Amino acid sequence: MPAAAKPVVSDDQIESALDLIRSNRVGGNYWGPQLALPDGPYRVVRVRNPIDRVSALERLPGAVASLDDDDPWHLLSGASDVVVDADDEVALIAAIVGVPVECVGSGPFEALSGKPTAVVLRHAFGEHVASVSYRDPFSGEPISLAEAIECCAFWRRLIDSNRDIAAAVGFAFWKKATVAPLLWRGSDSEAFVSTLDGVRDGERIAAWRTRTPARLLSELERRDVQLIEVEDGFIRSVGLGADCVPPLSIVVDRLGAYFDPSRPSELEQLIQTGDLADDLLKRAKRLRGLIVASGLSKYSAGHQPLERRTPDRRHILVPGQVEDD
Repeated sequence: MPAAAKPVVSDDQIESALDLIRSNRVGGNYWGPQLALPDGPYRVVRVRNPIDRVSALERLPGAVASLDDDDPWHLLSGASDVVVDADDEVALIAAIVGVPVECVGSGPFEALSGKPTAVVLRHAFGEHVASVSYRDPFSGEPISLAEAIECCAFWRRLIDSNRDIAAAVGFAFWKKATVAPLLWRGSDSEAFVSTLDGVRDGERIAAWRTRTPARLLSELERRDVQLIEVEDGFIRSVGLGADCVPPLSIVVDRLGAYFDPSRPSELEQLIQTGDLADDLLKRAKRLRGLIVASGLSKYSAGHQPLERRTPDRRHILVPGQVEDD
């Protein structure tokens, strides 16, 4: 098949994409680990060749030495400047956020050395990012650069929301493989534990409360460990948990389970006081319509119509998921 033609992107479209990337902090290894960084401005050395790296660190005493898999947006958040290989895309990210760049060697980003002009930045971005074709990872259909950035931004928000989870308790063995991606912290895999060995006081723990032993919950409370509630999502799967069907969606709430009336939940706060954008409300409306039209339920396990014994009387529906509810 002939190669697809490169998209034609205007300067205005590039500037709009740059704004989206800056605000959403995507690009590069944004799911990577986040180094402990100095409070004040610091310099960054990120060079692969050991001789060049040592030379740069000797020239810039006190500089932060970065690993290849670090989250570049976190790394550059307080940087005054960065020394980086000319073929490292962190050079492009630094130029996007306005951090002066010193490129080492030759490569596709060496023109970004110093403080590149807007024209030079647009050219580099257009050549390496905006000229590429993108596809939806779920449907495989072509999407725009802006849509690709929004998709990465969603993943970024998910990863960042999970970064402070130190461990997870109370998860059945058959749920772990499915739940782990939903609690993904980026480069760090989720640590499912059955004891609190190695968990420090004050850390945050994801817990499936109803499946966590009472003694462990008591220990969590005694040690002032912050509990993050995890439960099945509203559209869970096709099949019941009682049949060991793993969940395909979960709810992670830092206040309480959405079905527990004894305590508030983040869901309640979101519904009561959340500032929901119009485009999000329109998306929710479309999703609601799709759910109704498809006849989806939490488990999508029931197929028999409910027959009323006496149609002329009022009935109260008491939904139960499993026999012991």
